[in-house]
Amino acid sequence: SITESEVSSGGPLHKEMLSSDDVFIVANDAEIFVWVGKGASAEERRSGMNKGMAHVTSSGRPTWTKVSKVLEGAETPAFLSNFESWPVSVDFSAMPKGNVAHTEETSVNELSKSMAAMGKEAEAATMVDDGSGTVECFRIEDFEPVPTEPHLFGQLFAGDSYVIKYTYMDGNKECYIIYFWQGSQSSNDETSAAALHAVKMDDDLGGAAVQVRLTQGKETPHFVAMFKGSLVVRSGGRAAGFKNSEEADTYDTDGVSLFQIKGTSATDTRAVQVEEKAASLNSGDCFVLLTPDKIYLWCGSLANDQEKETGRGVADKLKGKRSLVELFEGSEASDFWDKLGGKGEYTTKKEMPQLSREPMLFHCSTESGAFKVSPVHNFSQSDLEEDDVYILDTYSTVFVWVGSEANEHEKKRVLELADAYVKDAGYKSSTTIVQVKSGSEPRNFTAHFLGWDPEKTKKFVDPYATKLAAAMAEQEEVRAAQEAEDAAKLAEAEAEAAAKQKAAEEAAAKAKAEAEAAAAAEAQAAKAKEAAPAA
Repeated sequence: SITESEVSSGGPLHKEMLSSDDVFIVANDAEIFVWVGKGASAEERRSGMNKGMAHVTSSGRPTWTKVSKVLEGAETPAFLSNFESWPVSVDFSAMPKGNVAHTEETSVNELSKSMAAMGKEAEAATMVDDGSGTVECFRIEDFEPVPTEPHLFGQLFAGDSYVIKYTYMDGNKECYIIYFWQGSQSSNDETSAAALHAVKMDDDLGGAAVQVRLTQGKETPHFVAMFKGSLVVRSGGRAAGFKNSEEADTYDTDGVSLFQIKGTSATDTRAVQVEEKAASLNSGDCFVLLTPDKIYLWCGSLANDQEKETGRGVADKLKGKRSLVELFEGSEASDFWDKLGGKGEYTTKKEMPQLSREPMLFHCSTESGAFKVSPVHNFSQSDLEEDDVYILDTYSTVFVWVGSEANEHEKKRVLELADAYVKDAGYKSSTTIVQVKSGSEPRNFTAHFLGWDPEKTKKFVDPYATKLAAAMAEQEEVRAAQEAEDAAKLAEAEAEAAAKQKAAEEAAAKAKAEAEAAAAAEAQAAKAKEAAPAA
């Protein structure tokens, strides 16, 4: 018989949760997937789609919710986008976290060879064409998709969510991709509305579209290519219909904005708004500084030609009636620094590479009991997890990033692995290996993360210490409440005793007064009797 059990609800999904011997239902806001393992029984395979359809009803979803079958080994980008990790992994023995079985050891040298062979794997969403098709962009406003103004083409706001329809020809066939892009500051109601409208748009096309969910900083090369080198991600956004932490539109109001231009080709170069201060600059990129009367294009000495070209395009897109001033590192005008709050330090070291390829980030973890290594595509700062370690390969320098909660075994293994990786990747023996700790990242490390926010890793909060403090605070509250209750009872008892004492005193006084009055009356009567004449 077929049995069902919930594997995860609301938390991040990982490849390890799936088993080849079973069938799984993976549900997101827009679609339901039925994943069929290679070893699933015939009965499980037959009932999989029925279970998926039944889940539409039982979960209260719209009847038009899409249900798709996915076979193990043929996972689609839309399916993979639901998983936080889908690693290509190599195992060796590791210090288990919790009660996890020990695994058979593989040498660091073998691991590093496998890691070097990974290289830059194909993106989850492939380049179906060069991005020259038709793009229709809609922003979610009050739960409805509203076409973006023509002059805002290619400009996305971090506080908003968008549905973008892409139409292209495959031979004589018209094909469609529907992207729903979620800004990092977008509210839950906006992201949910974007997902639902993506499904509705697909239904209007007869289910012929491929749906791709993207989050800010995780854009695929094809998505970037659609905007023809002019993709700009800006801060702020419209107020959401409800459940938004901001009840008013939040756009830049002081007229000064700084944008970082980063990438190596037309398919991955984009601009992202960063804090307008000198420390945000680095020699490896171009930056566009927007002011009320001028727009500056600042080119770092190590910026590549594609970044300079994209920078000019972004400046042209944003300048309006402003005059354009192109600056090269080292020849800045004083008013440029004034708009950034004064000249300050930024990354200028010569090891900032002129890349012919993107840097590669590798995630290393022993969470499942074995040390696993998996490449992180389109990486961003949010990919760095405090309980793991990472290797960032920038080709001139190999960084080892250590999370504040990483265990000692991970810390030791990742350094051994980095050393072996440098050799197996064919780098010079003089290649620098730099260990970086969470919260103390140098600028030549953060420069490889578009829009790095130093506040995110400035101070790590120990969850155990937080729980302990909360427990102690709760105990203190209970103790204080008990003391207050005891004090109240004591006060009540004292008040009651005082009332009784007062009542007794009043009763005694009254009795005394009555006795005295009676005695006086008796004396008066005796005196009157003595004074009366004898009969």
